[in-house]
Order: sequence, then C-alpha cells, then structure tokens
Amino acid sequence: MNILFSPLNQSFTQAKPRFSAIKPKPSNKVELPKVVDHLDLKSLAPGQHHFWLNLLPNSMGGQTQIPVMVLKGEQPGPVVGITSAIHGNELNGIPVIQKLFETVTPSNLKGTILAVPVMNVRGFQENKRLFDNHDGYRDGMDLNHLMDGRLNQGEAGMYAQELVEKIVDQCDYIFDLHGNGLGREGLNYIYADKSNADSWKMALNCRPDVIINIASKAKKHTVMPLMRIANKKYIPAITIEIGQACVFEPKRINRASHGLLNALNEIRMLKQPLADYDQLSKKTKITNSELFVSTLKKGGLLTVKSRLGEFIPKNTPVAELKDVFGENVETIRSPFEGIVVFRSTNPVAAPGKLVLSVAPVAEEVQHSSVGGTGK
Repeated sequence: MNILFSPLNQSFTQAKPRFSAIKPKPSNKVELPKVVDHLDLKSLAPGQHHFWLNLLPNSMGGQTQIPVMVLKGEQPGPVVGITSAIHGNELNGIPVIQKLFETVTPSNLKGTILAVPVMNVRGFQENKRLFDNHDGYRDGMDLNHLMDGRLNQGEAGMYAQELVEKIVDQCDYIFDLHGNGLGREGLNYIYADKSNADSWKMALNCRPDVIINIASKAKKHTVMPLMRIANKKYIPAITIEIGQACVFEPKRINRASHGLLNALNEIRMLKQPLADYDQLSKKTKITNSELFVSTLKKGGLLTVKSRLGEFIPKNTPVAELKDVFGENVETIRSPFEGIVVFRSTNPVAAPGKLVLSVAPVAEEVQHSSVGGTGK
C-alpha cells in the first residue's frame, strides 16, 4: 500500500494506484520436479508432473534418484508405463518420451502415462550400457537381467528390484524402449510374446518393421527380462528396439513416437487419434527366431555388405574381413536365410564379433491405413 503524508493537515492519506492490478496468466509449464520416496498416482491432479524418485541410499549417504514423468488425463483409465535407457547408453527412447509428453494433452487422455526416461542413471551418467556396483568387484551389471530379484548381485540387484516395485508394479501396460548395442544399427523392431494376446496387439499396433516372437519357453527365460517379469505379473509388456546407442536418430525417434501414439489409441486411451500413419510401416514382418552371423575364430577390419531389411538367401556373402595391411582374411557368408535386422557399424572385429542378425520371415501383416492391429 502506498501512503502519502500531507503537511497541510498533518494527516495520512492513501494514494490511488496508477495502474490496475495485473492478473497473472495461467502457465502451461510444469512445476520444478519434486523429490519423492514413492509415487501416489491416484492423488495427482490432471496434467504433467515431474519427479525425482528416490530408489536407494548412495555411498555419500544421500539418495540415488531416477527422473519420472507423469501425464495424467482428465478422464480415468489404465496406467501405461514407458521405460527407457535401462541400458545407460541406449538414448533414442528419451526423446520418444519427450515427444509423447509434448503431443498428448490431459484433455485427450483417458488414464495415466508413467514414464521413466532414464532407468539406469549411473550407466547414463557414465555413458555406459551397464550399471557399476560400488562394491569394487561386481562391476558391469546388466539391470535388465536382474529384474527377477537376484538381490545377491549387490547394489545393482537392489536397484533393479526398486525399479520393479516402484515403477513396474504401478502399470497396467509397459512399453520398454531400448536400442541396439554400441557399434550396431538396426531396423525399428520389437520383441513380443505371441502367446500373450494383449502384448501381441501392443506390438502390432506400434507398426514396426519386424516383430520377433519370443513365445517359446526357452526364449521366455533368456530374452528381455523386464518384459518377461512384467508379463508374469499379468502386465502386458513389449520391448521396442530403436536405432543405435549413444546417438539421437530423428527419423527412428519419430517413427517410434507415432507407433506408441497408435498403440495408446488402440488401448482406448486417446479420445482423438494422434498418430501419423504415413510415418509407420505399411507391413510388419513376423519372425519366430533371430539368428546371428559372427566372425567366428578370425578377426580383422570388417566391411558389412548387406543392408538393413534386405532378404539374403542361405550362403550369401554378407561381409568382408581384411587385416590392417588390406589383405583379405575371409569372406563371411550367412549360414541362414532371412532379412537383416541389425548389422555391425564398427569395423574393428575381434574373433566372435557379431556381424549381423538374420530373421527368417514366418508371416507378414498388412496394416490398414487408419490404425488398428493390421489385416
């Protein structure tokens, strides 16, 4: 309040304000992330929310935290979990999540999207695939392979279990975003279990180039443990492979984003569809196996000749191996036929290095032009 002193009457009078009060405009910005020990999704208001979620005490006596993004719709519905970077250098999933949160609005959403852009914060910070324990002798732990409760693996095992209890167990569906290992490039492809009808529909609705069916008992116990553990908990889950490690690839990120938008629409979470179907595959090839071609017992400098998505007959030359003097060491041939799903981009090849993967095509799904699971 402004007060004026009048010397004529020795009294105080209230000055009239020169300007009327300016009402603040509503902001669409998300508040600064809050630090929490647990996520209470039911108590959140519709809109976007960012958190730092405490997982475990760290070696400084503080807390190891992961970033969590929540988008809650104005209408009730399921909780869809989207996880990324459980391998710390597989980065393409991070902008996929960011694009979803830029595109989907609370007014168009029925339910909640629970997203973790970086699951493996230690690997991410150190630009590594794996999680290093701080116990001095069990470094290089794969968090994805510790989701089944192997707490005897030290800090990494406890960290993985916290991820299951605080993230996985909150979800009704899970899309786990990965990428090819360092020094490899691949198609947009998905691992899914065809014997799980809900998971299989999720995979088809993402419209990738290839779906690798892991329905056999042996594969269920060896491939993509986070997805396997979720499915055992009756949470339909799939693993989405998006491009290379350590890079952002805009085209692959865009395709994965629109695939997820179509999948969300088919789960009936979007009041209005948002996917651009021109960005997605018109056909998806289904394979029941993924076969690997390697350098076997020889090493050298590798040049891969086969292209991604190319069909190669059995015994096709797929790569050349030379020594550092440029002399031929070996022409590598594929003992299998099928399409090339991923291939090596790193020319330095030790014995036993993976050259490419080949997927025999069991069937092909033709997608409709307006969404759905394909026909």
